Amino acid sequence: MKTENLKTEEKAVKKLEKMMEPYKSQFAWYLLVHLRSRCRVDPVLAAGILQEEKTYAGCYIYINNQMAKTGNWNIPDKDKFSMAEEYFRKPEKLMVDNKNSHQGEKKQESDLPAQKPAKKDRTDDIVSGKQMSLFDYISKGKINFSL
Repeated sequence: MKTENLKTEEKAVKKLEKMMEPYKSQFAWYLLVHLRSRCRVDPVLAAGILQEEKTYAGCYIYINNQMAKTGNWNIPDKDKFSMAEEYFRKPEKLMVDNKNSHQGEKKQESDLPAQKPAKKDRTDDIVSGKQMSLFDYISKGKINFSL
């Protein structure tokens, strides 16, 4: 059992290093160091990192979505690291279900209020002999105030 965990941890570390290789940001480096050290002591996290569909890009998006939910963009790195661990620990099915539930929160077209009819062109009123306001007359460009 111990050697199996060790193999899982080593595979997770290798996947992390390969996954983070193209990203050169300081945060990506710190996250790599943190996750590498954590997966050596946490076999559940290591197994989560080995999920095929888990990526650094997905982790980054998950962290940004979590910060957007709170409305706080000044979150300490340690909290972002916790969010990253949460991302890798959750099964992908839960992540997809959460995405779908957020899409369901958006109002459907039937829930939106009916659109107001477009304003009718008041030039028809001129032709038909109805009175037009001064504002309508000015907005049609009939009076030029430039000197």
